[in-house]
Amino acid sequence: MEINELVNKIFNEGIKPEKSIQVSFDGIENSKELFEILITVFTEGMKIHFGKNEKVDLNILSLKEFEKIIKYFRSIGILLCFHKFHVKQLERMENEGVHENITYKYDIYNRNITNEYINSNYQDIPIPEYFINYKNVSSNILSDYKFQIRVSDNIYIIYFKFL
Repeated sequence: MEINELVNKIFNEGIKPEKSIQVSFDGIENSKELFEILITVFTEGMKIHFGKNEKVDLNILSLKEFEKIIKYFRSIGILLCFHKFHVKQLERMENEGVHENITYKYDIYNRNITNEYINSNYQDIPIPEYFINYKNVSSNILSDYKFQIRVSDNIYIIYFKFL
């Protein structure tokens, strides 16, 4: 099945029950290739449901909207996982010396944000494994591949698991 056909089958109808859409991943040679296909499916699905002019602003999406996309993925037997971090959390992780090979020193757009705000609004705790570029991973485990995208001061981590 072509990617566009798969995207239409998943996202252009109502949410289907878990594992109700049969998808064959035959011909996909490795987990990295499958991951890249799933990222494309995720991107196109987000555009269908939340896009404006072929773009999606992740920062304006609610948790409920992310959960909608998660349900669509469940219909093909895939668990979509995501985390949202503030860039200051990554700098804190680096400054604590958690992992010497990961450096994230970004300019901050909103300099007035406080640590109290970050602590109360960003519940996920960053770990170094989330920030290894998926192109540098060679694993047969789908969940080892993580996609990172920065939107303003937020960094989103997206990855997948089989249900």
